[in-house]
Amino acid sequence: MKSFNTGMRVGKIGRRASAFPFGDVLELDPCQEDEVAIVDVGGGRGQSLETIREDWPLLKGRFVLQDLPDVIKDAEAKGVPEFIETCPLSFFDKQPVSGARIYYFRRIFHCWTNEKSRQILENTKAAMDEYSRVLIADMVLPDINCPRDLAMQDLNMMSLGGMERSESDWRRLLESAGLSLRKVWLNEDGPKHAVLEAVLPGFKGHRLG
Repeated sequence: MKSFNTGMRVGKIGRRASAFPFGDVLELDPCQEDEVAIVDVGGGRGQSLETIREDWPLLKGRFVLQDLPDVIKDAEAKGVPEFIETCPLSFFDKQPVSGARIYYFRRIFHCWTNEKSRQILENTKAAMDEYSRVLIADMVLPDINCPRDLAMQDLNMMSLGGMERSESDWRRLLESAGLSLRKVWLNEDGPKHAVLEAVLPGFKGHRLG
């Protein structure tokens, strides 16, 4: 478990959290101090939440880190910043945090089949309100003319029981769970480090981009 957690940490050091403008969105749809701004689902030791806070230090609201009990125990043993609340949880269980502005999944869904991924999303959808967003930081393959290195990554994930997905694949998966794909945010690395923004059909939050 410790080796896995360390491996998941690689790639988060020295990078902004993602292409998504957390600060702009949470300024337009602000939280009160006692409301949950971000739930990092399957977030390991909380590195993404730390990076988001470093990039946007004035964000209000609570930051919640969720992962399996052993992972949370390891994170707490190594020291979790005071602004992060920990919540031991399997993402295959009911999401206990309702009405968060953002439910953030980084490098999660490519490890799982569509059936398992739909279960995770349905658990999340049940906790969302009309201002909530699901953010998925993962690879987005081109629908056609996929580069060889990205196609090889898909084959690698298939051997582990997961898969990489194109934008069309992501859209179908999200819609099967009752969510709408609002936007795909790309950074300078293109499809390798994209963020998919999904919302409920009756979404009332601000729409950036």
